[in-house]
Amino acid sequence: MATNQTWPGDSPATWIDDIGHAIAERYRRIEDVLRAQLEALADQHVATPADLATRHRIIRELREQAEQLVRTVDPDELARWTAEQAATGASAGIARTLLDFPAYTSAGVTALTAGGAYAVAAAELDLRDSLRALNERILRAPVDAYQAMTSKHVGDLLAGVTTSRALHRRMLDEYIADSVTGFIDKSGRRWTIGAYSEMATRSASARAWRDQSVASMAQAGITTFTPVIGSSACSACGAWQGKILRPGERLFCPSAPRQ
Repeated sequence: MATNQTWPGDSPATWIDDIGHAIAERYRRIEDVLRAQLEALADQHVATPADLATRHRIIRELREQAEQLVRTVDPDELARWTAEQAATGASAGIARTLLDFPAYTSAGVTALTAGGAYAVAAAELDLRDSLRALNERILRAPVDAYQAMTSKHVGDLLAGVTTSRALHRRMLDEYIADSVTGFIDKSGRRWTIGAYSEMATRSASARAWRDQSVASMAQAGITTFTPVIGSSACSACGAWQGKILRPGERLFCPSAPRQ
């Protein structure tokens, strides 16, 4: 990866501080969605499912933890370390380290999902990370309306506050409202906006969960693993069955769509 990329914003410290505030805002938005769901259930006089109420409480705790990150992390000190590491091209390591704070280690995080907090935050960080190598990105590389739309909504899917179908419908409505009706990929293939939004959120969520898996394995001291390959996998993916790999190795499927 080239080392002459520039930081967005005025300085590394500004960039890191922006990430902290963005993560806090992401959890605040998820909390608003969950609160609206609970209020709708109350209005319909339906008993609130315990799991939904519990999830709302956990997301609220995550939002508070994200705000704690903003208050406690010293952007200048972290920026100094990050700038040094960035010179070596270690953007994936930086991404994991930026999220490895006590604020994200409470019981509430593990109660949400197995690493859901990291997956949500990783997607937000990826939106602002100009240092990450192209083949390690969660979102598509160009900063445009497509990337912004995917980042805006994928957190809700990762946090489990919406379904894929409901998310795609909402994204489609917003794309159409913004007069975005299609997408042309690198190979010149034309996508309908409905097909593109489905592909983009599926790809982004899969990559966010991949980053979360790598971070979780590193935290647990796991140095090797064997991938589980489903019966519907293509021949290229099936070839990894039984292989012993290291966390962080990137496995690519040649049949997967390119953004």
